[in-house]
Amino acid sequence: MINKIKKQLEAGKSISEISRELEIDRKTVRKYRDMTHEDIAKKMNQNKKRSKKVDKFKDYINKRIKKYEAEIGKKGVWSPHLTYLVYLVCLAHMREARRKG
Repeated sequence: MINKIKKQLEAGKSISEISRELEIDRKTVRKYRDMTHEDIAKKMNQNKKRSKKVDKFKDYINKRIKKYEAEIGKKGVWSPHLTYLVYLVCLAHMREARRKG
């Protein structure tokens, strides 16, 4: 996102144009415009370190994906249906885990 904003600013686009195209607030465009290369590097490192809600379910998700790949018999071929199926299974598992505490 930051790089897209920087490139569009270099191309001479206005803050308003960029915010409309990227569907973000003008304040966000200004914030990224004013960031130095050091600030950008810090932000990217922070994002890598930040944990995601799904992180604790990664092993489970990977097991389910492998199971469904084997069941479907199309190893290496990924379909939208398989993606949605895995999503539903994982969503149900996360809801169950939340209920249990």
